[in-house]
Amino acid sequence: MAVNNSLANTKQAHPGQPEKTGITTFLNSMAVAANIDQALGKDNRQRFITGVISAVNNNAALQECTNKSILSGALLGESLKLSPSPQLGHYYLVPFNDKEQGKVAQFQLGYKGYIQLAIRSGQYKKLNVLAVKEGELEYFDPLNEEIKINLMVDKWDEREEAPTIGYYAMFELTNGFKKAIYWSKKQMMAHADKYSPAFSKDATQIKTKYGTKDEYIQAIDVCHQNSLQVIADIVFNHRMGADEKETIKATAMDWNDRNRAVGQEKIVDVWTKYTFPVRNGKYSKFQWTWKDFDGTDYDAKTNQNVLMTFEDKKWDPKVSKEEGNFDFIMGDDLDFQNPNVIEELYHWGKWYKEFTNIDGYRLDAIKSIDSNFFKGWLDKQKSYHTNDVYAVGEYWSGDLNELNTYLNDSGHCMHLFDVPLHFNLFNASSSYDTYDMSRILDHTLVNSQNEYACPFVDNHDTQPGQALYSWVQGWFKLHAYSLILLRNFDNPCVFYGDLYGIEHDNIGPVTHLSELVWIRSRILEDEIEDRFDDFHCIGWKVDGKHPIVVVMTNGLANGKEFVIKNKSNIEFIDLVTKKTIKLDENGRGKFDCFDGGCSIFIESEVYQKMKEELEL
Repeated sequence: MAVNNSLANTKQAHPGQPEKTGITTFLNSMAVAANIDQALGKDNRQRFITGVISAVNNNAALQECTNKSILSGALLGESLKLSPSPQLGHYYLVPFNDKEQGKVAQFQLGYKGYIQLAIRSGQYKKLNVLAVKEGELEYFDPLNEEIKINLMVDKWDEREEAPTIGYYAMFELTNGFKKAIYWSKKQMMAHADKYSPAFSKDATQIKTKYGTKDEYIQAIDVCHQNSLQVIADIVFNHRMGADEKETIKATAMDWNDRNRAVGQEKIVDVWTKYTFPVRNGKYSKFQWTWKDFDGTDYDAKTNQNVLMTFEDKKWDPKVSKEEGNFDFIMGDDLDFQNPNVIEELYHWGKWYKEFTNIDGYRLDAIKSIDSNFFKGWLDKQKSYHTNDVYAVGEYWSGDLNELNTYLNDSGHCMHLFDVPLHFNLFNASSSYDTYDMSRILDHTLVNSQNEYACPFVDNHDTQPGQALYSWVQGWFKLHAYSLILLRNFDNPCVFYGDLYGIEHDNIGPVTHLSELVWIRSRILEDEIEDRFDDFHCIGWKVDGKHPIVVVMTNGLANGKEFVIKNKSNIEFIDLVTKKTIKLDENGRGKFDCFDGGCSIFIESEVYQKMKEELEL
């Protein structure tokens, strides 16, 4: 196991790599300013520079482009007397990846820029483009280029929120010649995907709750630049948001016993066809149909929620036996017995790794996914990585036997979150001094198969208001994190909400958690001496160059005596109470704890270094 770390200062992630000069400094440099003056005239320089800086500062991806390419694109726009402001939409500086130059900015004329140039020509009487909203289009005759639209002129606020179904464009020349065209949204998206490099490669127009695709990739890159690995959360069990319905045969099943039919096979309408029309086969030619799923929970024919299996289908066999068979969770349930499905998931895995350069995987809801699948999939994924690949599965069960069985059936191809340990911590925090602290690690994965365990205290599912609510109480949080972070457990997981707080629930950060993380990353070693010998008070010592002693109780104040090798007459400090203890000439000392509390002792000298680094 490799938890041993030094106290040496962290080095620069990429030593010797020159930093990119900021766009402001670049544009105001003597040589560049002279070139701008020559092209535009001195009086126009400041206006030009201000506009370019504003455009760059508003686009994180553009900030990664070479300064020369930004200047070149902006000068082209200026020669056409167009503004670089993205708000005006005259033109855009679009980031592209160049094999030789790296990331460069390229000039791309916007439709409003085309309009500006057309107006200046003096040849156009009318020129306009309009997004058409749902319910506005009555008809369009492409042969005669005639269109009838009833605009929501009295409901402009509602119009802004209404879905866009297409786009109308027209112009009329001064000589009377007219032309009009209407494209559906599907036509427009397919055209953009095929012919627009900016749309196809950057897709900055398609924004999700968490940002754009570019921002997603940029976040991963920034993590890598700071020596952080990134774990992707993968959901394989189900799909939702189908493009089309299908009419098929299905049988209703009992929710409490998913293997028992509760009716005869009948005709249903189900949302199971995924054609991805906007993508137009760009990433994969595979189109999902009902044959790729075992079942679903909604019949569009009757508008009823019904758990059902499809014709000649059964739930996957090697899953949790909860509710008889826990294959189904929600949506359209993937059929992991279908070789076409397996092939597509393999294809997707390869594309995703190549596209994102991700480092590892969190596998969601695996108790509902056939245990045979992941061994092959992860083996294949690992072949695309140059380093060791970390994978952890979420098998939500407090039954240690279930977790061990899944590990065995899946060939130990992954780690598992230690859910039994989480429930021990939750029960201890809820039971106060009636809980036997000496047994807090009993029946846990860290005790059974530590090398495949990922211990955690809480997560996004256990926090208040969530379906799996089992929140470890605040008084016990430091106890819990000391148990998972300051022992020889391989892969502890710290919840973001515990480290930084959960503002909307008025929950603050766990006190001293950042210090525990520092101790683990800097000084923790492997040699453990346990004192799990009391109902209320337990403790342990971690020997090494910089020893650690932890004592905790769920009752009255107590303590533990330890002898620390090669540390005679050394002062230790409890980072919680700030009380100190000095070892005798034999390295012996009594390490006390306060009522219901947790004390963490480290050398006073090391504590001072920690304070400096954490700015405590």
